[in-house]
Amino acid sequence: MDIIPRLVEEAKAYATRHQLPATFECQDITQLRLAPNSHDCALFTLWLYEQVPSRVLRIQALGTLRTILRPKGRVIFHFHLSLPTPEERELFYLLLGLAWITWGNRQYQVGDRPVIPIGFTHPFASVEEVKAECHEAGFDEVRIRLFEGGWGGYVVATVGSMNPPRSWPKSSKKHGSSSKSGCGSSATPCSPRGETPKLHERQG
Repeated sequence: MDIIPRLVEEAKAYATRHQLPATFECQDITQLRLAPNSHDCALFTLWLYEQVPSRVLRIQALGTLRTILRPKGRVIFHFHLSLPTPEERELFYLLLGLAWITWGNRQYQVGDRPVIPIGFTHPFASVEEVKAECHEAGFDEVRIRLFEGGWGGYVVATVGSMNPPRSWPKSSKKHGSSSKSGCGSSATPCSPRGETPKLHERQG
């Protein structure tokens, strides 16, 4: 699933060429239109969770995914850990000021980084910040595995044994970011260089 039609068409063509039993849809991750309790697992590919522009939309995306998951279903995503620098703190106030003047994204957080060509990324300041977003979205169990060196990791957030249907989130303005999810049974964490890092588990 992807918000960009061209990428969806390329994925369909690839699956057809290689005779893969996969389906693809063009949807916004924060406003999914999938049946409640219809999937066992949802996966954000690599670092795309932290590219959803704002804490509000990230939690909305997780909450929407929670709605489509069956009891004991899981959502999996990667994240970076990095404390904001003094320069990034100054940039935060500049970006927030411009957003209020231009009616742009007013949900900027300290540590948000403009990145070319993807546009945006949010490295997390702590594991607790990651856990808080998952719990606020309604996930009962949040397990985190950190990569060796502690520069990042991945999350497995699990729905409880009972997952009552929830109302669809209200529509929000298009945020211009490519957010992806996919359904499957497992995820293989890897570093940006394609290596499989050693993991250290934390649970909350």
